[in-house]
Amino acid sequence: MMRLRLLCNIDRNKYRIKICCIGRKGRIGCELERMGYQVDELGQNPDSLSLNVTYKIAKYLKREKPDILHCCLFNANFHGRIASLICRVTGIIIEEHGEHKFYNGMKFLPHICANFILSRFTNYIVCCSGKFKTEIIKKERLPREKVVCIENCLDAIKYRIKILKEDIKIRYGISDEITLIIVASLKIGKGHDYMIEALHDIKHMGYRFKIFFAGDGPLAQVFHNKCAELDLLNNAIFLGNIDNVPDYLNASDIFILPSFSEGLSIALMEAMLMGLTAIVTDVGANADLIKTGFNGTIISPGDREGLKNSIIFYLENRDLIKKFGERSRAIIATRYSSIGKYTNKYYELWDKCAHGAN
Repeated sequence: MMRLRLLCNIDRNKYRIKICCIGRKGRIGCELERMGYQVDELGQNPDSLSLNVTYKIAKYLKREKPDILHCCLFNANFHGRIASLICRVTGIIIEEHGEHKFYNGMKFLPHICANFILSRFTNYIVCCSGKFKTEIIKKERLPREKVVCIENCLDAIKYRIKILKEDIKIRYGISDEITLIIVASLKIGKGHDYMIEALHDIKHMGYRFKIFFAGDGPLAQVFHNKCAELDLLNNAIFLGNIDNVPDYLNASDIFILPSFSEGLSIALMEAMLMGLTAIVTDVGANADLIKTGFNGTIISPGDREGLKNSIIFYLENRDLIKKFGERSRAIIATRYSSIGKYTNKYYELWDKCAHGAN
């Protein structure tokens, strides 16, 4: 989504950009094509560390001959940087968004070593928050002068409500219940499992609520089955991947982000822009956005009791929900809504890389 926002706003007379997907182009890739961008796909497994993926990218780079390669997330960063060295691409920019939180134990030593070694051949490493920048420099021993912070932002004028709150509530049979929402991939590390357990406890304490699950992923059926086992199917609404997330945020009261790792969460920022109170874990830059008792609640990752008690607090103090949500909206509007500033920071990096290449 951040790439989409960036590419919507760049000066196409100054930069000629092509997009290459390791796997398939997907919904956002198709949207970029409609905007006139060339979007290529390699048809490989984007989660694979096979050197065959590196070979495919190198072959692509040799054909396209880019001045700058801009990659995002570990697998793309890993394959892309090695391929760039093979093809002698002199400008290399990568982005990190919180994956380092999972690099614990000997199993992930190769990830840390790869990032450490490949950072020596990288022009810039972009982090989406100042806190994240400090963490990753320390954990992966990255060269400080190469790590830069470009905070995520929202293009507020793009967020228009297409479906009225009342229509969504009628569609899903929601009356006066407090409505929760989680917007996250249904996969390991996002905290769905212990959140579902907390919701089971809350329901059997007699509280009424509904919850939207927005997103899809490899554990979609697992979480659906767990809701069935815990008698939550009348409370849980699985939306899958949806294009109109703002409509469902607008129809909700409380945003929940129980994940174990984040950078500067776009999903959280969108929820704040739509005026939701938030319950989030103390990871990434969440604590920069949410303050307990001001515009939401911070809990520890995996803290089922803390999550349960936080939800109950708002179920019993409905008057605070709107008040906290308005404070969140103001934070995004004043600090995180300048898409022009965001775009200009990438211009600076691209220009520096291009100048170095020349």
